[in-house]
Amino acid sequence: MARHARGGLGRPYRVFLVAQSVSNLGSAVSLVLIPLLVLRLTGSPLDLGITMAVEFLPYPLFGLVIGAYVDRLSRRTVMIAADAGRTALIASIPVLAHLGALEIWWIYLTGFAASTLTIAYNAAEFAVMPSLVGPDRLDTANARLSAASSTAGVLGPAVAGAGLMVMPAATALLLDAATFAFSACCLAGLRRSLPERVTGGGREPVRRAIAEGVRFVFGHPVLRACAIMLALTNLLVGATAEKQIVTLAKQHYLAADSAVSWLFVSAGAGTALFSLFSDRLGRRLGPGRAILLPFFGGAVCMFGIGVVESYPAVVLLWALGSGLGMFFVVNLRTLRQRLAPAGMLARVVTVGQVLSWTPVPLGAVLGGWVTARVGAAPVFAGLGVVQLVVAAGFLASPLRRAGAHLAAATGPPAAAQDRPAAAAGRAGTAGTAAVPARSGA
Repeated sequence: MARHARGGLGRPYRVFLVAQSVSNLGSAVSLVLIPLLVLRLTGSPLDLGITMAVEFLPYPLFGLVIGAYVDRLSRRTVMIAADAGRTALIASIPVLAHLGALEIWWIYLTGFAASTLTIAYNAAEFAVMPSLVGPDRLDTANARLSAASSTAGVLGPAVAGAGLMVMPAATALLLDAATFAFSACCLAGLRRSLPERVTGGGREPVRRAIAEGVRFVFGHPVLRACAIMLALTNLLVGATAEKQIVTLAKQHYLAADSAVSWLFVSAGAGTALFSLFSDRLGRRLGPGRAILLPFFGGAVCMFGIGVVESYPAVVLLWALGSGLGMFFVVNLRTLRQRLAPAGMLARVVTVGQVLSWTPVPLGAVLGGWVTARVGAAPVFAGLGVVQLVVAAGFLASPLRRAGAHLAAATGPPAAAQDRPAAAAGRAGTAGTAAVPARSGA
């Protein structure tokens, strides 16, 4: 285990944090640029939905296998290779645009391949964290990681907006490619500090390893409930919200590209604010409340986005919903890391992602189809209502007793953290205003 001072998380964690923050800065730039690029190429909300769909297809196709291999490979090597591959993929878009050869199918293909590498990176990063900082510091480490990522989420759209004033959207994607390269270099410098793999693991056949991870998640009432809740909400709400918020801004409010970037700036600000106190508030509320309470608030935000007639109000509601989503993500991530055995961490997170994100492609395409026919504003109002109904269905789920399950896995102190929840909320979604799709939750 990497050594760290009692009052801090250690130099390896700080280097890792810097690498993640810079990489997330680039991803925040692309979060603005890719939808604008798709709309510029095709002008179709349906194509936006297809773009999101292909980014999530690798989860049901490869997620389980990737998780099994990450648990037996060098996690540091996996992350470096994933960063290198994503550097090349993202850089290919501005190159083709410069040559006049960029077409929408290449954006689909790039999103599919980059998402496959992201699964491997996120699984390795999730699995390495308990060894990097120690199990007792996971909540603090995850909160700081989320706060830094959220800060990058504020700066990234601002950088994208500034870049759009001086260069085409495709060219500005070179910034994202450069940040992946920077992250790979930082990780390469942690050769002696970053834990590699679990000793003695990875001898069983891959099929058996996958089955073991699936049985653990399905057999655990809290993890199973989380996966089902996320699957329902991603299908019915989140897959549509994440992409069609750009359609709402461009077609309903006729917002300029620079004005669209403020949606992403506000989302980053909201997540940064909530990340600052997510560890302390999460401990006070307990794991059950910390996972459930953000949901209803997010549903109200989603409904409000659809009914208000003010673009600044939409920006503020998107920020609040994003902050609530980040609060959920941090606490769910910590809970999963504490519930899973050390040798199964990568499988637990990828199994959860496969279960919860497999419906995203279908939800994204259906959401794009509906938005193209009825408009974005009515769709968002409907999403809020649907999200509220889904959340209500989990009021009596095992999530309310998450503290008791955590106590059984880690010891009596955790039991005191989870008091019966007086209220519950909405299921996390793939969208920024709910649960970010690329959070690794």
